[in-house]
Amino acid sequence: MPFDPGSTYYKSKVLTNVSLAFKNEDYIGERVFPIIQVKKDTAQIATYTMGNLRIEKTLRAIGAATKEVNHAVSIGDHYVLEDHALKELVPIELVENADDPVKPRVDATESVTDMMLVAKEKAVADVIQATGSMTRNTTLTNTDQWNDYENSDPFGDIATGKNSTRAYAGKKANTLIIAYDTLETLLNHPDVVDRFPGAPMVSYDLLAKNIGRLFGLKEMMVGEAQYNSADEGAADVLADIWTKTAVVAYIEKKGTLKSRTLGFTYQKKAPRKVDGWKDHDRKGDWIRVSDKFDQKAIDLNCGYLIYAAIA
Repeated sequence: MPFDPGSTYYKSKVLTNVSLAFKNEDYIGERVFPIIQVKKDTAQIATYTMGNLRIEKTLRAIGAATKEVNHAVSIGDHYVLEDHALKELVPIELVENADDPVKPRVDATESVTDMMLVAKEKAVADVIQATGSMTRNTTLTNTDQWNDYENSDPFGDIATGKNSTRAYAGKKANTLIIAYDTLETLLNHPDVVDRFPGAPMVSYDLLAKNIGRLFGLKEMMVGEAQYNSADEGAADVLADIWTKTAVVAYIEKKGTLKSRTLGFTYQKKAPRKVDGWKDHDRKGDWIRVSDKFDQKAIDLNCGYLIYAAIA
C-alpha cells in the first residue's frame, strides 16, 4: 500500500532498539564482512599495490643521484549504498486483544528484522561459498572429504588455505569460517580428537578456544543460519545458508584507508532503523525495518574456499 500522507507518521525508539538487539547468534555475515560506517551513498575505493615490498638497490655511490622509486594507487572500484526495507501491517485488533507475552508490534519488528538479516546473510554466503567468485579454492572429492576419517587431512587443507592467503594477499589468515554441518564432522575427526587426549568429547567451545593452537588462527565463525526455501503458502522447508564448506580468511575488523581484507559492509549510520505510520483505512500500524548498505568484496585473495569439505 502506498504511503498515506494524511496518516500519522512515527518513529519508535523502543522498536528500533528491538531491531538492533535482535541479532541471532547464527548470523555471521556482518562479522565476515564487518560494517564500515560511511557518510556518502557512494564513493570510490583506493587500492594500493604491493610495490612497497619490492627489493630495490639502495646503495648510493659518492656523488651519484639517489635512486627514484614510486608507488601505485588505483582509484576506480566503488561502493554504492542501496536501500533495503520490508514492512508489516499490525491490525489494531491484534494489539487490543493480545495477551502476555504476545506483543504484536514487537513481534512484527522481530519478524521483519529476521527476514532482513536472512537476506543479508545469504548474500555474503553466496559470494564466499562459490568457486566462481572465490578464485583461491579447492574442491574436495571422495577420500579427501573430511567425513572420510581414515584418509582426509583437514589440517593440511587448512594449512594450504593459510599459505594461499599469505602468498596472494600478503596477509596471515586469522579466521576460519565454517558451516555448521562441516564443523559437526570436523569435531569427530580423529586428527582433531587425537589433539585432545583425555577429553570426553571435542565440543564447539573447546575447538574455538584452541583454534590458535590447532590451526594458528585467531577466531572461528560458525555459519548456522537457515532459511525457509519453500514458496510462500507452501509447506515450510528449512535449508542451510552455509553448508559443506570452510573458508580460511584474513578479516580486518576495523577498516582503514589501506585495508586489505576479505570484504566490508559499507553502511550509512547505524544498522537498521524502524519507523511506521498508521493506516486509518485498514485500522492498523505499518512497521517498517530499513537498512542501507553495500556488501563489498574487497580482496578475495584474502580468502581460500574449501568447497565440498564434506560429502
